[in-house]
Amino acid sequence: MPDATADIILSNGVINLSFQKRRVVQEMFRVLGPGGRISITDIVSAKQLSQSIVNDPKLWAS
Repeated sequence: MPDATADIILSNGVINLSFQKRRVVQEMFRVLGPGGRISITDIVSAKQLSQSIVNDPKLWAS
């Protein structure tokens, strides 16, 4: 995309899949236009979650 052309950028759980997260964020800001907005929905955990938490969306999603 050309520079500064996006009004809004939505990310729903895909940034965490990238091995180049810094590059992803740089690209987001490059294409974001003046007054644009970014919405990111990713889950990050420093440790393995118990299966009871993983299986209950009410505990990890809003």
